[in-house]
Amino acid sequence: MKRFVIIMMVLAFTASVILIALGDPLMADEKPNPKKGKFLFKNRCKECHWPDKAGGDVTPIFYTQKQWESFFSKGKYLRKMDNLDKEFTAEDLIHIQQYLIEHAADSDQPETCG
Repeated sequence: MKRFVIIMMVLAFTASVILIALGDPLMADEKPNPKKGKFLFKNRCKECHWPDKAGGDVTPIFYTQKQWESFFSKGKYLRKMDNLDKEFTAEDLIHIQQYLIEHAADSDQPETCG
């Protein structure tokens, strides 16, 4: 029993050292970054969300902050695009959401991203 406890302590210590050295994968990304979101939106979302494209014209000022929050919290974006999970990571979507909310129609910095 004593040997088992020592082995478990060594394994726990080793795992801690590895997580510190490599970074905790559960905490891999920093806070939502609207600059990353803008980059992703302009370079990837606008491929479909343009006036003459299949997704129609969409910009941050199309909705209020509350509407964007609702759109993402209720998963409405998932119904709009079948292969969304293949196009964007969960982190990408968090950054895009932050960008859209911070530049919504009723924000301090409304933006068209045209």
